[in-house]
Amino acid sequence: MSSAAATRSSLNLKRAFLAITLGFAFLAALIVVLGSTTFQLSRTGTARSAELSERLLPALESLAPHLRDWGVKLGLCALNADALRRLAAFGYGPDDKRLA
Repeated sequence: MSSAAATRSSLNLKRAFLAITLGFAFLAALIVVLGSTTFQLSRTGTARSAELSERLLPALESLAPHLRDWGVKLGLCALNADALRRLAAFGYGPDDKRLA
């Protein structure tokens, strides 16, 4: 009877070892597939970014002076609004004659 139990135990260990080995093989294959897919997507994304940069960079360079001017104007508007808020805090209004 102990011989049958030892044989059954040995078969269970072999099955467990086979299952674990197959599980690791599956994980290795999955890692390889996901890694190669990620690499391909990265290469494609890099090429697409370079293409967009080549196509859009001249347009952005032509807009740069306008963007700088608009930024300066926006900054001055913000400073003006801040100054008006500070003057209003001291009781001066935008149409106040004391500011002229």
